[in-house]
Amino acid sequence: MKQFLTCILSLVCFVSYAQLSQKTVDIEHKLNNMEPFHISVDATQTSRIIDEQGSRLVLIDVRTPEEVANGKIKDALEIDIKSPDFSEKVAQLDKTKQYMVYDYAGGRSKRALEIMKELGFKQVYDLKDGYKAWKELNVSKK
Repeated sequence: MKQFLTCILSLVCFVSYAQLSQKTVDIEHKLNNMEPFHISVDATQTSRIIDEQGSRLVLIDVRTPEEVANGKIKDALEIDIKSPDFSEKVAQLDKTKQYMVYDYAGGRSKRALEIMKELGFKQVYDLKDGYKAWKELNVSKK
């Protein structure tokens, strides 16, 4: 009986390892086949990209919590670039997704794009004029 349980446990571990290995291979394959880009876009382009990509695009607001309290783009993740663990937080994100980073006026988001590029993110947009320009554009549309 003990040998039987040991055999079953070994089989379960092997299957789990095989599934994990296949997921790793799938992620690597997807990353290798992604067309890389790291580009800056303006507020008009940003609105169009958000509309076209929908939930496939992950927005990251890199401003401080105090700045974010004044408004943000809907559903954006909040990861403060001034935080000492910014790189560690970003490194935990799925590199197979498309991202758009933004701050208030465009300076910090450019740095965030560079950090993400260094960390191996393949597809990242930078809202070069920041939340300020995006908000002005979207308020004027109403």
